[in-house]
Amino acid sequence: MPKSEKSPNSFYLVPILGCIILMYAMRFINAILSPIFMDDFHMNAAMLGFMSASFLFFAGIFQIPLSLLVSKIQPRLYLIILGLVGSLGALIFSSANTGFGLTLGRAMMGVSFTLAIALGNYIMIGIRSMKRHLTFAPIFSKHSMLLSIGLGAFVASFPAQMLVKYGGWRSLIFAMMVILIVLVILASVWISDTLQAPKIKVTDQHQRDRMYALFQMPLFKKAGFPVVIACGSFLSLQGLWLGPWLTNALGQSPMHLGYVLALSAGGIMVGQLTFRIWLYCARRCHISVFGLGVGLYGFFILILGLILIPVVAKSNGIWFFLGFSLHVNARIVIESLNELPSIEVKYLSTLLQTCAFLVGFAIEVVIGLIISCWTRSDIGQYPIIAYQSAFAAIAFINLGALLWLIFYQKNLIIEYPLAKNNIRA
Repeated sequence: MPKSEKSPNSFYLVPILGCIILMYAMRFINAILSPIFMDDFHMNAAMLGFMSASFLFFAGIFQIPLSLLVSKIQPRLYLIILGLVGSLGALIFSSANTGFGLTLGRAMMGVSFTLAIALGNYIMIGIRSMKRHLTFAPIFSKHSMLLSIGLGAFVASFPAQMLVKYGGWRSLIFAMMVILIVLVILASVWISDTLQAPKIKVTDQHQRDRMYALFQMPLFKKAGFPVVIACGSFLSLQGLWLGPWLTNALGQSPMHLGYVLALSAGGIMVGQLTFRIWLYCARRCHISVFGLGVGLYGFFILILGLILIPVVAKSNGIWFFLGFSLHVNARIVIESLNELPSIEVKYLSTLLQTCAFLVGFAIEVVIGLIISCWTRSDIGQYPIIAYQSAFAAIAFINLGALLWLIFYQKNLIIEYPLAKNNIRA
């Protein structure tokens, strides 16, 4: 191989992928910590929901601006910004003694989360044309980026609960901050300045206009919005409300909560690993991609209803299917959108993430407000009916989204006839 053809250093892909997994862990970590916050900080459900949801709010509003910024500055400088914002947010969060300090720390962690996701998408585009030259390129793909959701959720489950048990929650967040700094330093030292995504020949305003036009498309409103609601519901449950539901309301131990969250994270990973198998089986059985997504969405709503029953919620198996059904359903419906001829696919991911984060913020806050309508007991716990009412409201919202999806199915076939084989159930 000529000297000019030698493989550039690609070790930096490993710590950057590690940063993304760690950021997802920071997103989901509050499910473990929420019972502690309600006891030690005397936070009611509304305050807890707003504090935790600030992560999703700032992740959502910065998603589009940072996806445009990442291609305009040097990768090392971008990594330094990511490390500074993330580590400072974790430091504020771990040392906070008030609700305001926790909220500020979560907000900064949300911004660093978006920084990591935008950098990952940018690098993933950049390595496509150089894949044969990069040793570690196979670990950094769309598949691994989606698998990192499950890996991050797993890190924030039983392993995190073990660290909280023996070292305290502040030590856990501080350890995550140290790991983030180390990963950023390693990536900054190893990163290659030669790896760049293809230059986009349109202005930022033009890109924003195209994303807004995509948001206004009937296709996105009729097929994309239900996916956004489902993902936002899962983010609010896995990232916060399963914690107080299982421990404070149902009296389960913190270690059991860790097991449950690990099972849900395992469902996400299995769903990602078996996604193509589901598509293959559906097509062999003459079931459309869209129809399979609708069916799995219905299964996800059924799981939401079952976890309202205390006996079922205390079992373990149900939680695996919560993560599994959500992930496969979202991937399949998004796949049906990607294959449609009229859509701007390259903007779809950014737009869906933005909407999912903002909807997740709203759902997380609404659940807290509904639970707060009930009076807490003398030991600071809400009755079971408070959580059941909040979760039932979210289940009914998702049921409405599913009916919306089914009702407008014929309209989608008429408006996008070239994709009718992909949509028709």
